[in-house]
Amino acid sequence: MKAIFATKKTKTVFKNTTARRITCGLCASVLLIPLFISCNQAPSQTEEKPEVVICFENYTPDQYEHNLSFYALSTPPVVYADTTGKYIDFIPNLDADTLVIPCQGEFAEVALAYRNFDYVYYPLLRGDTVRITTDTQAYPIVNSKHHPERNKLYNFYRDVRRGRTHKELDASTCLGRDFVRIANMIDIIRKNKWQNLMDAYCPLDSLYAMFNSYKQAYMDTIAAYQTRGLLSDARMERYRYYLSLQETEAYRMESQTYGGAEKDDTTYYHRLEAEISDEDAAYPAYREFLNHYLWYFNYRIKALSGNRTDWRLTFDEVAAKPLPPISKKLLLRQCMENINEQGTVDDQVKYLDRYVEQTGDTAYRKQTIALYQLDADADLLLLKDYSGKQTDFGKLMEKYKGKVVYVDFWASWCMPCRSQMKPAAQLREEYRGKDVAFVYLAVHDKEAEWQKAAREEGLDKGESYFILNSKNSNLLNKLQVKLIPRYLLLDKNGKLVADNAPRPSDKRIRELIDRYLK
Repeated sequence: MKAIFATKKTKTVFKNTTARRITCGLCASVLLIPLFISCNQAPSQTEEKPEVVICFENYTPDQYEHNLSFYALSTPPVVYADTTGKYIDFIPNLDADTLVIPCQGEFAEVALAYRNFDYVYYPLLRGDTVRITTDTQAYPIVNSKHHPERNKLYNFYRDVRRGRTHKELDASTCLGRDFVRIANMIDIIRKNKWQNLMDAYCPLDSLYAMFNSYKQAYMDTIAAYQTRGLLSDARMERYRYYLSLQETEAYRMESQTYGGAEKDDTTYYHRLEAEISDEDAAYPAYREFLNHYLWYFNYRIKALSGNRTDWRLTFDEVAAKPLPPISKKLLLRQCMENINEQGTVDDQVKYLDRYVEQTGDTAYRKQTIALYQLDADADLLLLKDYSGKQTDFGKLMEKYKGKVVYVDFWASWCMPCRSQMKPAAQLREEYRGKDVAFVYLAVHDKEAEWQKAAREEGLDKGESYFILNSKNSNLLNKLQVKLIPRYLLLDKNGKLVADNAPRPSDKRIRELIDRYLK
């Protein structure tokens, strides 16, 4: 296969490639900067403000309806860095919103999501006021309020991608995502008649040709702007940085597909390690770079832990490295997020203490303990409804004494769970007015994602609850709720009569409910 990667060492940058919840663990909760700035206010002619004002107008990036089996991504619409270097996920109001982001140099960087699938990075000039919306394909459009001559460069991505897309996604995205695997598995896919994957197929040579064309057009475009004096050296380097991220992601996918990372590239992280610098931590694209670094780093961890990533080992090895302090903190935070998701409560507590020893970040420890309710009574299953009111599972079952109760354990990121929501709505309608209660419990989920999914599935006004202590509940351990969707049925006396009840689309569930109704 023809190589597409330059041999010259280029600076690279961190994409969250973890499957499913890929909401980045490095991001803290949303921080809204108080605003008293009008988007129509002209910039001062005597003093350049050390910030960028962003006005969002109907910026609602749609989710990419790919229905692929490999990933279910959830991407915050906007990411930026605050004055402390913390990465902030920002969700603009649907109609209009305004955000001010700090600028530590010539420009401030903002990451804008495209169709909830990937990020496009924009270096916005210091003191500028911009309007951000989307085109008919949900691609971000950035226009300067008072400097229209900047618009062409701000939006050059849109021109570069024309004719170089697959399924309306950038060529760079297609080469770095599941389309490479689909191309290499197409014979198996066709044999099994997996129609959704066949629909996503594009020959590998075509993916590479699109990427090479994209790369050439990208470099030619920014070089032309620099020649005309419209692009400084600093911003030129930044645009090269974004391209190097796309190349590293493509190289990662190629290595993963052909086993190259396991055989020859286990030390690739050493090359990336040389590029780790706290100077880049002020830009959200740096997260993507660090994720690439950890991906390669973890190949050796897999070899040490039975071909799986043990994030405890990753944490220990990163902690022992003499890395710059901010970058080290970001890497250890990413390790902690994965330990929080995959490890036991004991692992969480143990590594939270180690995290504080390494970083001094006691606020994150408190935040994590509160988020996972690690200090709560483990004998209770703590719940929060859509309005924010808290209760527990025992009290909820007391409320429904005298009714048959069908409990659905699900999560926003779980595609099999979501596929059962339409049959579940039909089931609720069939038993409307009868002594049957339908209760939905979101397990191992993120609260904001659960709220969004509950609204989309029509559960925001029903008996829908977010489990606050998924990691620290004896009841979940007793019921062995490890795989979802999972369904329970309780009789009118509150007795558990089916700990693995049929799903809503299964005709047997009606027979079971009817039996206990009688």
